[in-house]
Amino acid sequence: MLLNLLLLFSCHFDYDEDFNTFDMQLYDIRTFNVGYEKSKKSSVMIEAYNAQNIFSGHGSGNYFYSGPRKFIITANHVVEREGTIFVKEQDGTRHKAEVIYQEASRDVAILYVRGDLKVTTPVHLHYMHPFNNEGKNIYFTSCPDGTPFVLGTGVIVKDDDGFFYSQSLAWPGSSGAIAFDARGNVVGVLTGVRIAYDSVANSGRMLENYVFIGRFEFIDRWKIKRIFQDAGI
Repeated sequence: MLLNLLLLFSCHFDYDEDFNTFDMQLYDIRTFNVGYEKSKKSSVMIEAYNAQNIFSGHGSGNYFYSGPRKFIITANHVVEREGTIFVKEQDGTRHKAEVIYQEASRDVAILYVRGDLKVTTPVHLHYMHPFNNEGKNIYFTSCPDGTPFVLGTGVIVKDDDGFFYSQSLAWPGSSGAIAFDARGNVVGVLTGVRIAYDSVANSGRMLENYVFIGRFEFIDRWKIKRIFQDAGI
């Protein structure tokens, strides 16, 4: 009986280098996907307002931790506008956020919210192995076209100098969501989408939808620590 029970479950470990500790979680291997679960429980919506406090757009993001530090990662183009940024949780709770890091060349940004989020669970920032990833499945949760917290899946079809191309479905508003692999490792940040339509038949039928995913492995635990120090946090 005990053996049968153990065979139905799998352990997933996250190692925290700052505290030299392991976080162990037990999952039902019949139904569980670590990447999907991490994307879902850490997903937030990013709302941007301009200098006149008028809503100017939204994107997606995910809540992470590295050592004692908690933060949100999103796409830089979601938050590069001047004005105010809010992080909206899945229960509707909104928090004012501070942009503490931006890297336009990789279209990635880090936000900081003072205090913990209410219902969103931070996940450990741990990256997928950077080689031989074409053909792997990815999972992300985003807010496409204003629809909150929708699961997206896809397949990496090309690895091109710091960016992955994924054949999957995403729409404006999905930008900033973090893609995970099936093991729960970070793949990268959704930065854009390319949609091809059937122009010959003039039917408006969508043929392809390629999602661009920016890699940001250079943001390691040491860089996170420096970013927080530079921000006076």
